[in-house]
Amino acid sequence: MTTPSTSSALPQFSMDPAPNIKCPFLRQTFRLFRFGVTRLRTQGRSTAIDVDSPIERLPLELIILILDYVPVVSGASLSLTCHSFYSCLRNRCLDSLKKAGQSTTCEFLYCLERDLPNHVVCPSCVQLHPISNAKEYHLPSSTNSSRAWLACWRKDLTSGLERGTYAEFSSTGFHMAMKAYRQSRENTQVLKLLGCESKKKFDWGFKEQRTAEARIQNGSLFVREQRVFIVPSSKDIPLPWFGGIIICPHISFAAMTSLHKYGIQIPTATEIEDFENKQGLIDCNHCYTEFQVDFKSYGKAGNAMFLTRWMDLGEGRDFNDHKFRSRLSSVEETSWTEVVYQRGSVCASFEQKPAADFKFDSILSYQDEKDLTTEIPWPWPERIKVTLVGIKQSYVVRNGSLVMLRNL
Repeated sequence: MTTPSTSSALPQFSMDPAPNIKCPFLRQTFRLFRFGVTRLRTQGRSTAIDVDSPIERLPLELIILILDYVPVVSGASLSLTCHSFYSCLRNRCLDSLKKAGQSTTCEFLYCLERDLPNHVVCPSCVQLHPISNAKEYHLPSSTNSSRAWLACWRKDLTSGLERGTYAEFSSTGFHMAMKAYRQSRENTQVLKLLGCESKKKFDWGFKEQRTAEARIQNGSLFVREQRVFIVPSSKDIPLPWFGGIIICPHISFAAMTSLHKYGIQIPTATEIEDFENKQGLIDCNHCYTEFQVDFKSYGKAGNAMFLTRWMDLGEGRDFNDHKFRSRLSSVEETSWTEVVYQRGSVCASFEQKPAADFKFDSILSYQDEKDLTTEIPWPWPERIKVTLVGIKQSYVVRNGSLVMLRNL
């Protein structure tokens, strides 16, 4: 072990060492803490730098010897406590941190995050992302964006998070919103990024309108997404002829007619006017998701199917929390662990009223309804007919759950 030849106490430095840090990540980290110390001083709060600490009187050789017996993360944290420690220990402690690997670096970042109210750790990027710049870390809505893809965007994509939530949702935004909430800071803009206002989509013979919203209730993040499909009133079955539905990583319908296969009631065009959804909310047994399927006639303007789903994603403290991990739908990450929760609790938490009081068409604004019921621009394809004839029912809805008929 190489040590300085002198046994004097640590020298005092007034220079800013941040520009001399070769690693960009560590340079940014030190500057964050330098700013934090300055802010504390201006607020009249004491810091370790402001006091004559006994540890600074110890010989440097002894401090280096002590560091041989502490974890890498602890040594790196010590080297960032003041200019003196940084100048004397950076080569030993910070180089050891860089060599220790990504998991150790993330552990170090989590230690720092506790004292950085405006930052969250991104384990994919191995960086601290500022909450005030949340929009910069939100996945662009256009695939043609010229921005270089961040590691956390790729992680969300490869882990199938969109399939378990929806296109606008991001893991980074989720954790930013929850940290801001826990610290009683403004989080409206971050929550807005996690949802979307009315988005319209046209296809041959039908239209789709979609909205999504995120809310924090009782310390957890709840989201609601509603998709509305409208088809010509002349069609016997009020379902689009094309497309499928994903409820969560554990429940999906490859085709619209698969709803019938899973025991969900679908009225005909002649029944829709008086149709009442008696099945109500349906829940997933493997994640905190509830959904319901409703139908409504708009007269000559068409017949609509409303698919509404609610999700509880948890407190956002840890990426390994089951409520979050159960959203991941990649083959290696999908969790099939059974969960137990009261039926209707997810919907009720989001809506802040009993689930039975939710009106499926209340989400639509006057303009949304007007846009939905305007003439469908493209005609229904000829020779294509949606029918439920020949589709064998494999499931039945019982007490809010999808139950296989062979298990009855």
